[in-house]
Amino acid sequence: MGRERMLLQQINADLISTNMPQLLNTIPMNFFQKKTDLCQTQKQVFFADDEPIICELLSLFLDHLGFSSQSAANGKELIRHIQDSGTDTIGLLITDLVMPEMGGLELASKIRQLQPKAKILFISGCADDKTILGNRLNKDTAFLRKPFKFESFKAKLEELVAA
Repeated sequence: MGRERMLLQQINADLISTNMPQLLNTIPMNFFQKKTDLCQTQKQVFFADDEPIICELLSLFLDHLGFSSQSAANGKELIRHIQDSGTDTIGLLITDLVMPEMGGLELASKIRQLQPKAKILFISGCADDKTILGNRLNKDTAFLRKPFKFESFKAKLEELVAA
């Protein structure tokens, strides 16, 4: 509980530098009091976003939902983490579309080569990104525009996990 409180204090101090105040305002009051178990498998969740505060929040949310997760600041770094971990099961990839070194589309393509059945959630704050994804969205691939509410994030994960 102490880590979460420190994180929220840091988030409040950093609000000016992030585009996620809407997300922060939607964290349910009882968020830290009960842990859910959305994850019905032991599959690992990997996510990449070049905004550290987003990585911290996603890590916190995924932990709360019962997922084990690992994050990186870009696609290249995440691929290294996956290779170093020796995992052969990638249950879910959550990735920003626009990142330095390797963006979300290239990362998703590489993940699909490793794990064709991996679920992918693209997140982005750029207005045209959903259009860029075009026909890539299906039962195993979804999009969520930043800023998003915690409940919207949870609903997208439930959708992907159920598919």
